[in-house]
Amino acid sequence: MVTQVPSGELTSVERSLVEHVSRGERLDLADDEAVDAAAMRSWGESRTCRATVIRDILRGRLAADPDPHGLRLRGARISGRLDLANLTTEVSLEVRDCLLEEGVLARDARLASVSLAGCQLEPPGEPPLYAEGLTCGVLDLSRARVIGHAGAGAVRLLGANIGGSLYCTGASLRNDFGPALSGDALQVGGSMFLSDGFTATGTGADGAVRLPGAHIGINLNCTGAALRNESGAALVADGLKVGLSMFLRGEFTATGAGEDGAVRLVGAYIGGQLSCTGATLRNDSGPALLAHS
Repeated sequence: MVTQVPSGELTSVERSLVEHVSRGERLDLADDEAVDAAAMRSWGESRTCRATVIRDILRGRLAADPDPHGLRLRGARISGRLDLANLTTEVSLEVRDCLLEEGVLARDARLASVSLAGCQLEPPGEPPLYAEGLTCGVLDLSRARVIGHAGAGAVRLLGANIGGSLYCTGASLRNDFGPALSGDALQVGGSMFLSDGFTATGTGADGAVRLPGAHIGINLNCTGAALRNESGAALVADGLKVGLSMFLRGEFTATGAGEDGAVRLVGAYIGGQLSCTGATLRNDSGPALLAHS
């Protein structure tokens, strides 16, 4: 159960966030300092904002007339699970370089746009980013570090609908008990970027990155990505549809195990080219690439 936070009980950081949202400004608590996982864990109350406050701002309960720039916060520790399940809002959410202690629940939410760029998500139980059925304009996970400990996936986007593009540029996803990214039946109107240092490490037969039945409107760009699964496929994308091209190049690596292959594209449709220039696919106990119709 999610309860509303009375405006009179806000901390100084939370009051400042409400004021910045009303003015259309970003609240940057990090300024020019370097932000990494170690720094995030050292942040105390002066850098902490409750997840329920962010939710209430998005619902229009604390900032009655939010500026079109939306909620923009950087360099904060967000306490509690950010529960956006079934929420509908036109307020854009940009939480950058933040520590989300208990992750994000955005199941069946309808949001304008979401950015978790540079954030750290490592809750102990539930999937760190549970966004099954999410609808939004743009989803930005660039440079995010997401560590899962549940079979449902570290980033769970089953049936999500991203009208624009999905950015995972430079992100690091890992799951000790299942897929790093679960995107079965994912719909992306623009391009999907798993590129420029993107890493995904999964465990088990479901694969490290799952995109079966997904539909990418323009390009699926995995340039320079590293996918790894020592107990199953690195990439599972049976029935994937890509409107233009799919790029597995620029030192792209996929390391898998077993009969399903390192990269599995059974029944996939690529409208343009499938470019694997400079790619390394490895499987010591089965095929490196499975791509029959």
